[in-house]
Amino acid sequence: MTENKFSKYLGYTIGEIIHVGIGILIVLNGSNSDVQNKLDLKEQGILKELNLNSKHNQAQLSSVIKDSQRAEHVNIPFFEKTQLLNSSNLEFNDSP
Repeated sequence: MTENKFSKYLGYTIGEIIHVGIGILIVLNGSNSDVQNKLDLKEQGILKELNLNSKHNQAQLSSVIKDSQRAEHVNIPFFEKTQLLNSSNLEFNDSP
C-alpha cells in the first residue's frame, strides 16, 4: 500500500518538474523575443541615420565636384583652385 502511494507521489512530482521546466522555457523564449525586437528597432534606427548621413555627404560631395568643374572652366590657376576647394568648408557628417 505504501509503495503504491510512493509511486503515485513520484509520478506527480516528475510531472510537476516537467511542467515547471516547460514554463521556464516558454518564459525564456518570450524574453529572447523581446530582446531581439529591441535590437531590431535599434538596428533600424542606426540604418536610417546612416542613410541620412550618406545623403548629406553625397550632397556636399556633389557641391564640391561642381565647384571644381566651374573652376576648371574658368581657367583658374591650380593654386587658386586648391584654395577654392579648401575654403568650401566641408563638414562631412560621420557622427554615429
